[in-house]
Amino acid sequence: MSKLIYKAVFFAFCLSVFATNLYSQNPRAKERVNQVKKIKLLSLLDLEEQEAEKFLVKYSTWEKKIQAKKNEVDSKSKEIESLIKKETNNEQVFAKTKELLNLHSQFNSAISDKYREFESMLSPLNFAKFVMFEERFSKELQRMLLREYDRDSKKDPNKNPKDRKKPEDRKKPKRK
Repeated sequence: MSKLIYKAVFFAFCLSVFATNLYSQNPRAKERVNQVKKIKLLSLLDLEEQEAEKFLVKYSTWEKKIQAKKNEVDSKSKEIESLIKKETNNEQVFAKTKELLNLHSQFNSAISDKYREFESMLSPLNFAKFVMFEERFSKELQRMLLREYDRDSKKDPNKNPKDRKKPEDRKKPKRK
C-alpha cells in the first residue's frame, strides 16, 4: 500500500506542475474542473449523504493546503530563475535552491498526509477507487486539453505558438 501512496504522491506532483500552468491562465476553468472532479469522485465512491459531506469538507481542505504549498514552490522557483538570470552569487542561489527542495518535501508530505487521512476514512475498496480516480482524472484531463489544443491549432494555425510567423517573416506592405 505504501508503494501505491508514493506513486500517487509522485503523480500528484507531476499533475500539479501541469495544472498550475493551465489554471494560471484561467481561474474560472480551475474552479469548473474542481467542481467536476468532486462530482465525479462522489459519484464513483457512492457514499452516504453524511459521509459525502464529511468527505467533501476534508477533500476541499486538503486540496487548498496542497495548492498553497504548490504556490509556494512556484513562487520560490520563479525567485531562483530570477536570481539565475541576474547571475547572482552562487551562495545565494544555493540557499534558495535548498529552500525550494524543502518546499518540495513539504508539498509531497502534504500529499502523503492527505492520502493517509483518506485511507483511514474510506473503506479499502473506496480508498483504492479514490487513489485510482485521482490518477486517472488528471491524466484524462491532460489528454482532453491536449486534444482540444490540437483541434484549435488545426482550425487556426496562428493559435499554436510554434506555427506563428515571426515578425521578420511576415510580408511587409510595399510603399510607393
